[in-house]
Amino acid sequence: MVGSVALESGYSRNSAVVAIFLVVSIGHWPVSEACGRQAVKLEYNGYRHILIAIGDNVPEDPDLLDRIQYVFTKASAFLYEITKKRAFFEKITVLVPKSWSNKTNYAPATEEAIDLSDINVDRLNPEQGHKPFVIHVRQCGERGWKMQLTPEYLKDAAIAEQYGTYEKVIVHEWAHLRYGVFNEYPEDFPKFYAAENGDIEGTRCSKALKGKRFDYVKDSDICDFENGLPTASCQFKDDQEVSGKYGSLMYSHKLDHVIWFCDNDTNSPNTLHNRQAPNAQNKKCDGKSVWEVLRSHKDFAEGANKPRDVPSTVPKFHFVKEYRRKRIVIVLDISGSMKDNNKIQKLAQSVAIYIQHVPVDGDLVGMVWFNSTATIMSNLIEVKSSTRDQLLKLIPKKADGGTSIGDGLLKGIEALSSRGDNPARGRILLVTDGEETESPYVASVTSQIISKAIIVDAIAVTEEADQQIEELVENTTGSIYYFSNRVFSNVLNEALITIGQQGTDVRNRQILLSSESVTIKGNHFYEDNVVIDSSIGRKTEFLIAHSSNNITIEMMTPSRRKISRNDAEYNTDNVFNFTRIQIPGVAEKGYWTLNITNPTSVDENVTITAVSGATDNDDPIVTTAAWIKRTLLFPDERQILYVSVSKGLSPVLHANVTAILERPDYSNVTAPPIHLPVRDNGAGADVEKDDGIYTTYVTYFTDNGRYNVKVKVTASPESVVVKNKIVGTGGSGAAGRKRDRRETGYIQRTEDFQRVTSAGSFKLQNFTEGVDAFPPAKVTDLRVSADDVTKAVTLSWTATGEDLDQGTVSSYVLWKSKDFETVYSNHWNATKVQVNITPEAAGKEENYTITVEETGNVTYYFALEAVDNSGNVSPRSNIVSVSLKYLNDGVTHSRIVPEPTLNLPLIVGCVVGSFVLITLIIAGIIIYIYGRKKGHWSVNSGVELQQNDKGQQMKY
Repeated sequence: MVGSVALESGYSRNSAVVAIFLVVSIGHWPVSEACGRQAVKLEYNGYRHILIAIGDNVPEDPDLLDRIQYVFTKASAFLYEITKKRAFFEKITVLVPKSWSNKTNYAPATEEAIDLSDINVDRLNPEQGHKPFVIHVRQCGERGWKMQLTPEYLKDAAIAEQYGTYEKVIVHEWAHLRYGVFNEYPEDFPKFYAAENGDIEGTRCSKALKGKRFDYVKDSDICDFENGLPTASCQFKDDQEVSGKYGSLMYSHKLDHVIWFCDNDTNSPNTLHNRQAPNAQNKKCDGKSVWEVLRSHKDFAEGANKPRDVPSTVPKFHFVKEYRRKRIVIVLDISGSMKDNNKIQKLAQSVAIYIQHVPVDGDLVGMVWFNSTATIMSNLIEVKSSTRDQLLKLIPKKADGGTSIGDGLLKGIEALSSRGDNPARGRILLVTDGEETESPYVASVTSQIISKAIIVDAIAVTEEADQQIEELVENTTGSIYYFSNRVFSNVLNEALITIGQQGTDVRNRQILLSSESVTIKGNHFYEDNVVIDSSIGRKTEFLIAHSSNNITIEMMTPSRRKISRNDAEYNTDNVFNFTRIQIPGVAEKGYWTLNITNPTSVDENVTITAVSGATDNDDPIVTTAAWIKRTLLFPDERQILYVSVSKGLSPVLHANVTAILERPDYSNVTAPPIHLPVRDNGAGADVEKDDGIYTTYVTYFTDNGRYNVKVKVTASPESVVVKNKIVGTGGSGAAGRKRDRRETGYIQRTEDFQRVTSAGSFKLQNFTEGVDAFPPAKVTDLRVSADDVTKAVTLSWTATGEDLDQGTVSSYVLWKSKDFETVYSNHWNATKVQVNITPEAAGKEENYTITVEETGNVTYYFALEAVDNSGNVSPRSNIVSVSLKYLNDGVTHSRIVPEPTLNLPLIVGCVVGSFVLITLIIAGIIIYIYGRKKGHWSVNSGVELQQNDKGQQMKY
C-alpha cells in the first residue's frame, strides 16, 4: 500500500522505474510559479512543496502511485549527486484524481489543484508518444511551466529505456523546469559548426566527448560536405564506450559516462562548457554554461544551500484528493463613484450574463456588496436553475457611499467559509472602481487572505481603482483585468468569462470565440461573422448586450437559415438589456453571420460575445491561452506577452495572432487600442521558433497607469497543426540517434477557426513621455552559409524592431573576427562592417552577403547589432562561424573526434607478416604524395578522401 511517509527501503512493486507526465490545461497557463498554493522552495538542501498531479482521465491504479515514489526516490539521489550535494527532493505531494476511490491515506486537498501542479501524470494521444518534456517558454534562468509524463512511461521499462535511465531523464527535465536551462544537443540547431583553424566539430558539450561523423542515410562513417559543412543526413555519433566522467546532462542523458552538467571551470576539461556549439543553451543563455546559470539561480546564489551531507535523500510523499466543488464569491463595489458613466448598469449587465452563462450546475457561488461597509448578500449556494434566478435578483442597480475594499474582502472570506469548509483554493472575484476611503483597507487584510490560500481575481473598473489591488492579486497569484469603460472595450464580459472558466477541464469549458464592443450609429447596421470549427459547437451561445431594446438582431446560420426574435433559440432579458441566441445540440460547422440594425436616430452601444464548447467526439480542441510576465511594470523592465495556440497538445503554427492593448490615454478618452503582431519565429522575445508559443514584447506606452491585453487568434491560409509534437516542448530528446516519426512530427492543415483570450492587465509606473526607453531587441537567430563556388558568405536573420521587436530599426552593424573570444567578450575590438541594406520591418527575413579576405584553413566568426533612430544599440547577437577549409565542391570527408594521432611505426608493426596489406599501405602513401602535389585532394585528418581528375572519390 502507498504510505504518506518516506519509503526507507524497498517498494511494494519494484520493477520498472517511473517517469511522470504532467497534463497541462492549455486553456489556462499559470503566470506565477504556483497559483494559490505554496511555491516550491529549496530549504536546507531539500526541495519542498513539489506537487505531482494525476490527470482525471487516468484509470485508478495503485501501482502508479508506487512507481511515482520509486522513480522520484531514484531521481532525488541523482539530483543530490549532480548538484554536488546541494539539492534533493525532500517533500512531494501527489494529487490523485477525483474519480479514484476514496482511501484512508488520501488527505483532503486544500491548496492543491491539477492546473497548479509542477508535474502532471496523464495520458496523451497515441500519436504523441510518451516523450517526457517540459513546457519551457520563458527566458534563460527563468522557471518553466510544467513537467509532463505519461503513466505508460512510468510503468513500462521498454518505453522508458529509449529515453535513458529514469533518474537522468527526471533530473534533465527538472533542470528545464526549475533552473531555466536548455538542451545542448543539436535538435533543431546545426549538427556541426566551424571551430578554430577551419575544423568542423559536432555540436556537443563538453567538447571532450568522443565520437565521429556518421551518415545515417548511407549507414556510413563517410559524410558528404556542402557549402563548407556536412550535409543534413550526417550526424555526430557519440562513442558509447568511454572511460571517465563527463558533462553535460543537458546534452545526453543516455550516455553512461555523462553524469554532470557542463561548467566554465577550465580545471575540469571533461565538463568544460563548449560555448561555441550552436545549441539552444548557448543561443538562449548567451554562451553561459548550465552551471553558470545554476550558480546565479536563487536556489544557489550568494552561498545559498551550500554542499552538505544529508542523512537521506528519500523524499517524503503525501497523497491528497480533491473532494470539494468549485467555489467563488463575487465581491461588487456599489460605492458612489460607480454611478458615473453608467458603470453600475454595465456591471449589472455583465454580472447577469455571468450568472446565467458561466457557472455550471453544482458549482457554489456567493455574492457580497460593499461601499463604506460590506454586506453578504448570499453565502455560497449550489448553482441550479432556481438559484440562478435567486442570484440574478441580488445584482445591484444603484450605487452610493464610500469605499471599503478591505471590508468587502473580509466578507468574501466569510462567505467562502459559510458551509463549514476550509476556504483554501476558493476564489474571490473583486470588481471595483475607486480608491479606498474607509477602513479596513486592502493592505490590512492581505496577510489573512494569503494565509488561507484564497485566490483573488480582480477587475479594475477605470483607472481610479486603488493601486493596492495589483499587489493583492499578485500576492494571492490571481489574475487582474482593466476595464477602461470606453465604447470599444468588452473587458467586463471577457474577464468574467475567463475567470469563471479557470480550473475547469478544457473539454467542459466554454471557448471564447469572439468579443467585440461597437457603437452602431443611428439608422445604420453592423455585421459580424463567427466561424464554428468541427472541434467545437456544443452549448454555442451568442450574447448581445445593448443600451436599449430598440435594435433588431438577426442571425444567419451557415446553411442560410435565419434566427430572429420569434425563434426558440432567441431570448431577450428586458431587465438587464441583453439577448441570448442559444443553439441547441451541436452548432453547424461554418460561418455564422450576426446582423444588428439600429432603426433609431440615437447611437447604440453594443457588446457581442460568442462562446462554444467541445463536441462529444475525441477530436482535440483548438485552444488558446495568453499571459503576461509582470502585473507591475517599470520603464527599465521588459513586459512580455506569451500566447499558446494548440490543438490538444500539438502546436498550431502560422496562425494570425494579434494583441490588442487597451491603454490609459487620459488625454484622449476615445483613443483606440493598439494592435501588436505576436509571432512564433524564434526572434525577439520568442524563445523557440515553431513551438506553438507566440511571443512579443509589449511596447507603445503613452502614460502611467493600467493597460489591458486581449488576444485574437485566427487561422491563416498557411496554418497547420504539427502532430506528434508537443506545444512549447523543451524536454528530453534522442541525441546521437536517428529521430523517429514521433519526434520529427508531421503537419496537417487546420480548419478555419477563431479564438479570443485575455492576458489580463498590468500597471506601468515611473514612465516619462518622450524618452526612448527601448533599444532594438537582440538578434537571436543569426545564421551563416558559404557558397562552394563563389566563396561568398551570406548572413541571414530575422529583423528586429525599433522598440524591441516592434517597428523597424535604423541600421545594422556586423562584427567579424578570426578569434571567437574577441567576438564573444569584446566584439567592439573585432572588425566593424556597416551592413548596406534597407532594414525590413520586425519579423521579416534579412540577408546580407560579404566577401572575406582569406580562404583556406581559417574560420570567421560573426555577430550583429541593431541601431534605432535614437542611437540605441541592441545587445550583441548570437555568434556564428564559417570555415573556408571545406569549400570544395562537395568532396566527402570523415574525421574521428577528438582527432587521432597518426602513428606509422605502430601501424607497420601491426601488419608485419601481411605482405598484401603492406603493399596496399605503400601504394596508398605514393598515391597520397602524388595527389598532394597535384592539389586535387582535400584532407580531413584520420581518414583520407581523394578525388581524381574525373571527380571520382577513393577512400584509404
